[in-house]
Amino acid sequence: MDRKEFGKLIAALREEHIEFSARGIGVWTQTKLAKEANLPEKAISQIEQGRKMNLDAQTMTQLARALKLSMGEQVALFAAAAEVGADPQYMMREPAAHSFQTLVKLIGEIRLPAFVCDPYANVLAANTIALAVLKVPETMINNAPTLASGFNLLRVVFAPESPFRQFMGEHWPERAEASLHYFRASTLRYRHTARFRAILAELSELPFFRDLWFTTQNYAEDLTPPWTTYTYGHQELGNVSFIAHISVTLTDHGALQLTTYLPCTKETTEIFETFIRRQGLGVRRFAQWPRATETA
Repeated sequence: MDRKEFGKLIAALREEHIEFSARGIGVWTQTKLAKEANLPEKAISQIEQGRKMNLDAQTMTQLARALKLSMGEQVALFAAAAEVGADPQYMMREPAAHSFQTLVKLIGEIRLPAFVCDPYANVLAANTIALAVLKVPETMINNAPTLASGFNLLRVVFAPESPFRQFMGEHWPERAEASLHYFRASTLRYRHTARFRAILAELSELPFFRDLWFTTQNYAEDLTPPWTTYTYGHQELGNVSFIAHISVTLTDHGALQLTTYLPCTKETTEIFETFIRRQGLGVRRFAQWPRATETA
């Protein structure tokens, strides 16, 4: 990420905030951000124009707090700032296509539910156990290619046709909020892109998503852990309890995120094996990656 792109990112994060004044409702101005961050307005202008040479820790901390970023988002912002001006040849990243093929092979062999997401939380590939556990409707899979957001993980959480909310029951609100914090952190460095805006626009049409998107704009949130425990009553096979563990592979076209469901009980392990006996091990791909237009 170069200075100009980083400047566009800061401007996009600033414009996510709404300001109410006697003149009406509008997005935060550079003046407003400077005041909230206790920084000179000139510094904000230089950052957004890609002209500020020193993105020191104190400045970034003040910006992150003013922008009300969650801890996960702060980590992503500091990582992006650290890349500004860095020599690409010294950045340790795997070739994108090779990394993706390796992960696809892995989820096809592992005897646990698993799927791979791109930095926008779009599911690129999932094994048949994961799709069976979540009971993803075939209509959701078939409609994915027609959407800018593709087969996005947030659709599983918020779409009315998904059974996720029914599975979670009274725990759905906290799981939905945790999913949005994950989405915020994973997409932070892309929030200035046209693709992110298109994805956000589509997701905002889903019930409850838009309200929760603004609700989770809260600096006080703790860092989203790389694991989350889920327990729900599967309609056919009984209680399923697992930890969703996320591991990240950095590539030269952005990060790939591998989510694996680790069973918490013997019964859950047996349910996973039941799915394997019924339909075997396999993988369904939902998109090619990296995309032809991918530049991140």
